Amino acid sequence: MKKLLMVGLLTAPLVVAAEGLSYNFLEGGYSKATQRDGDENDRDADGYYGKASGRIADQVYLFGDYRHYSTDKVAGSYAETDQANIGIGVRFPVAERLDLTVGGGASFAQISPKGPASSLFSDEDDTGYFVEGGARALLTPALEVNGGMRYTKVFDESETTGLVGAVFNFTPSFGVSGGYEFGDSTNAYLVGARLNF
Repeated sequence: MKKLLMVGLLTAPLVVAAEGLSYNFLEGGYSKATQRDGDENDRDADGYYGKASGRIADQVYLFGDYRHYSTDKVAGSYAETDQANIGIGVRFPVAERLDLTVGGGASFAQISPKGPASSLFSDEDDTGYFVEGGARALLTPALEVNGGMRYTKVFDESETTGLVGAVFNFTPSFGVSGGYEFGDSTNAYLVGARLNF
């Protein structure tokens, strides 16, 4: 009986009812970023993130994401970074389980020095914009893969970022997600949970 129960639990995600790609979800989790300086002084930052998406028409959806990072400490000092994007996207179904997407909107960022040396620096914040394009595909009813490119301009600096990720749905409502982002100067990993509705 225990063996049957174990087999059932392991195979349950493989028989999730196919409901297509969800554009109505909440997601959150852990993120780690590395800013590359081109030498051994690469800086790491750990933090958390949140994402949300909501469809407002058959092919149109609103979306946003937020991230908070704390950098490694140097002589007791560090920096906290807050980043957010809010935008609108359009989906173009090209197959039953494959969508192409384009979107864009506003980008916000703030850098706050902390620790003993923080009095030597002031907080910095800026508002910019981003545009992106990508693809989402359901390889199986339980497994989504996605990827794309995002261009962001904030703090008078531009960053082109490649995006790859996957979502594994245990049920139509709940799944786990992972992603990797590789940019001109910053790479990031994301691991979290997603609630579809």
